[in-house]
Amino acid sequence: MHRRVAFRDRQSGGLKAVEYVKLTIGGKCYLIRNDLYIKEKTRMHDIVEGTHEQRLLLVDGYDPATNEYYLERNTRLADHIMDFFATGSLHKPTNICTERFKEELDFWRIGVEYVSSCCSLPYDGSASKSHFHESEFNQDEMIAIFDGATCSSFRMIIWRFIEDPQSSVPAAVFALLSILFVFASVIGLILGSMPEFQEDSTNATAYHYMHARSRPNEATLQITF
Repeated sequence: MHRRVAFRDRQSGGLKAVEYVKLTIGGKCYLIRNDLYIKEKTRMHDIVEGTHEQRLLLVDGYDPATNEYYLERNTRLADHIMDFFATGSLHKPTNICTERFKEELDFWRIGVEYVSSCCSLPYDGSASKSHFHESEFNQDEMIAIFDGATCSSFRMIIWRFIEDPQSSVPAAVFALLSILFVFASVIGLILGSMPEFQEDSTNATAYHYMHARSRPNEATLQITF
């Protein structure tokens, strides 16, 4: 059964015969038109635009009887990849591992920035164009927020100092000290609940005695009152 991947039409002065490449992926046959929806070069562009000899270097097999090229790839992923070339919309299958899907995108040389927002993948920043934020702190957006506000430059500096540890060395030191103070507070609460560290430590022995009795599987502690 052949599946025709419908691509956008180009207006031309006259009717011309449409050329298709017959590509079978994992046992499913696709008729791929030479005019792909996505213009950025991918492996599919190399296949449909290349000569027969060039295509043979990119595929796993060729049947001269049917003029059909073969690729051994996952068919569950192939449908989504073909939809991307047909419509420009790329979605991740729900039952496919994220890393496996990224491997398939790498094979076709499709950047993860093309994945629809509803199926967003972790972005490594390697692609030249991105639909995702490369950083949690987008400087252009924050400048727009503070633009026109009173003391906007000063407030922007304070915001970056407090919220963005990567903005400067002092900001990183401030973030580190904040974390250390949080840990110190937690440790102080823990130590403060122990009788030995309270001002009146007369109940420390009774506390340990009760703790020992609550753990009968361990050796009995000999505590002298």
